[in-house]
Amino acid sequence: MKHLLSTRSVLAGTLLYAMTMIPSAHAASFAMDIAPLLWRYQEQMPLITGFSMATPLSSSVSGSGWLARGSVHIPLAGERMQLLLGGEWLTSIGHHQELWHTGGNIQQNQLTVTQRQWFAEARLQLSEISPLLYVGLSAAMQQDRQTRSRFYVNGALSAAVGSAVETIDSTWLDLSLNGTTPATAFRLRLAAGVPLRDRMQNTVVSGAVFHSQQQAWRLRVEADYPLPVVGGNTRLSAFYRFRQLGNDVQTSSLWPKNRWQVYGLGIHQQW
Repeated sequence: MKHLLSTRSVLAGTLLYAMTMIPSAHAASFAMDIAPLLWRYQEQMPLITGFSMATPLSSSVSGSGWLARGSVHIPLAGERMQLLLGGEWLTSIGHHQELWHTGGNIQQNQLTVTQRQWFAEARLQLSEISPLLYVGLSAAMQQDRQTRSRFYVNGALSAAVGSAVETIDSTWLDLSLNGTTPATAFRLRLAAGVPLRDRMQNTVVSGAVFHSQQQAWRLRVEADYPLPVVGGNTRLSAFYRFRQLGNDVQTSSLWPKNRWQVYGLGIHQQW
């Protein structure tokens, strides 16, 4: 909790600093993204000693959803530097059927997902290579909330658990490469990062706190292109996201390795 509060303080301080820099910089621009998306979530764990009833474990679920994102873009130092601040919200549409294979049993349940994230990114122009290239460093604070209900084990409705809420709080450090063609006709962003810290809590496992142990990382690919019929400030955007967390085994419970993937196609509007 102290770490999350300190991260909020850093992001808030960055925002206040950026606001003081706006008068001496070029005009700031604002952007909004709205995108329908498809997502896929998977969990996996090999056979673990002491967990023969629950492992080996594998699960998968796919669904659809929406992403809304807002950001402010502030050019600094004659546009040799850029500062981006913003937030986004992602939600699944309806309930989706999740299928588990655990220790010889088959489990099914309904799943809904929401995500929210706040980020701050500083970009530096790679003028020695090309004025159209920027390298970026960003910090992001994200919270995922997964709600599961209506559990069936081997076809029978289980009354042992009414619902389970899993909350993942994570703080990320990302390195990005941002490029554009002349007149910003086409823009591409590649970003990869690692969690500075993450923690997962589940209402079914009271008091337990889990952290990713190995190979936790994420990858993001974003591209957009102007829609000439609408105007240069309206662009068609596409993105792909991958994230891997988990793999924490404790005395009486575990958090399996999990993978989250998103494919989206939407509209980017800039003012």
